[in-house]
Amino acid sequence: MSENPSVALTDAPELLKFLQSTLEQLEEASGGVDEEARAALAKLKGVALTPPAPDINEVSNIASMTDEQLSAHFSKLEGQMTSIQSMLAQSSSQTRSLVADSAALWSGQDNIVSKKDQAS
Repeated sequence: MSENPSVALTDAPELLKFLQSTLEQLEEASGGVDEEARAALAKLKGVALTPPAPDINEVSNIASMTDEQLSAHFSKLEGQMTSIQSMLAQSSSQTRSLVADSAALWSGQDNIVSKKDQAS
């Protein structure tokens, strides 16, 4: 792959660029278009590029949120996770593997991928 996989991906747009690039490289190598992977990536883009919820990591935001706001925020997050889990459950094993490997890079745990690659 032409991109450096050791670069830590720190946000959704960077992850999506990485996944798009990787998909294009895989399609080029296989000589065909992977419609299932493209559809899964399009769905992921729709979820990942949704405007972010308020940053509740800051104590001031948490302290100012009512119980109802917190409940609504967590419900929204649960819905997003369920949507992603559903998409992954319906995807091919290759797609799930790609997302799993990419997640390690995106979350800054690229040493996990490196160790796995070294074991191969």
